[in-house]
Amino acid sequence: MYYSNRHHTSNTIKSINFEIVMNKAIEIFEGERVSNYDKFVIDYFPSYSFVMQNCAVLISEYLNTKLKPKILVVGCGTGNEVKQLLDYNGDWMIDACDPSEEMINKAKSKLSNYANLNLAHSGVEELDKSNLYDAATLFLVLHFISDDGAKLDLLREIGSRLEVGAKFLLFDICGTKNEIEENFDILRQLFPKKWCSEEIELRRERMLKTLNTIDENRTLELLELAGFVKPVKWHQSFLVRSWILTKA
Repeated sequence: MYYSNRHHTSNTIKSINFEIVMNKAIEIFEGERVSNYDKFVIDYFPSYSFVMQNCAVLISEYLNTKLKPKILVVGCGTGNEVKQLLDYNGDWMIDACDPSEEMINKAKSKLSNYANLNLAHSGVEELDKSNLYDAATLFLVLHFISDDGAKLDLLREIGSRLEVGAKFLLFDICGTKNEIEENFDILRQLFPKKWCSEEIELRRERMLKTLNTIDENRTLELLELAGFVKPVKWHQSFLVRSWILTKA
């Protein structure tokens, strides 16, 4: 989330809001973190647009075998992947949720002309377990969740709402601390010139010491424990990696 004023940047990063949901700390996006998100995420993750543009293609062959395929988008944010999915096939049925009311409101505005869509201000754990889906996505969410059982809980909550054989797309920051540090120091050369050095250092500090990032082996371990099989890593770029998996 880019902020041009150095003083404002520091205050914004320090004033991140957390809410307790099911006894777990969930980071809630508010204010300029919401309004600036769509621009920031492209600047911070150079391959973000590539992943968004191809997420529908990766699950289309499987979903085309379903009469009325249903997709669950967890932590939908401002609705970017929802838009890509519905632009690819407007007949797909999508339920999307996010714990940030401001994010959901922005998604509702962005997606106001789309049908076959339900946007919920909630966590996935609040959704009806009897409503099963043929696919799900979790994009840039897992690194906010502590690896004290909460990451596994989230993945299990998603898995419990999927049909056997359903496809699961995961896109997240991933790597050892050393990998993340090395990649960040290379990636910073590509950041917009208007980002001041203080802001970049604050983000580097946050990436290395605040976010709950895990490495690839731990990610795959949690996915297996949550009931996901046949992981295929289809994309990796700087700080992020992407997998497609199947619900066992």
